[in-house]
Amino acid sequence: MLHTSRHPIIDTGGLTLETAISHEERAVERAVIGGSSAEEITGAAAVVLSILGLAHIAPTSMCAIAAIALGAALLLDGAEVLVGLAAVVLGILALLGIAPVTLVLVAMLALGASVLLTGSAVVGKMLTIFAA
Repeated sequence: MLHTSRHPIIDTGGLTLETAISHEERAVERAVIGGSSAEEITGAAAVVLSILGLAHIAPTSMCAIAAIALGAALLLDGAEVLVGLAAVVLGILALLGIAPVTLVLVAMLALGASVLLTGSAVVGKMLTIFAA
C-alpha cells in the first residue's frame, strides 16, 4: 500500500488536532457537570437530614447519615477519596454508637476542610472550561 501523507504510520482517523482538543474539552465538561449533579443531590440530602436533626428527629443519627452521604459523594467524585472514605467510616461508627457526637464532629471537620481547600481549584477548572 502506497502512503502519500507526510506521516504514514500515524492514522488520525480524519481527526485534526483542533477536533481532538474540542472532544477532550467536551468530555471534561460532561465529567464536571455529572459530578456536580451527584454532589448537588447528596448536598440536598445532607440539608434535609440536618433539618430533620434540628427538628429533634434522631439528631445524632441524622448527622451520621449526612456524613456518610457527603463522604460517598466525595468517593464518587474520585478526587477526595481519602476524606470521603474517612467520613463514611466515621459516620458508620457513629451509627454503631461508638462516641457518636465526637465522630460526627470529626467527620464534618474533615469534610469542611476538604471543601474549603479544594473549592478554589474546582472554581478555577469550571471558569477555564466555560470561558473557552
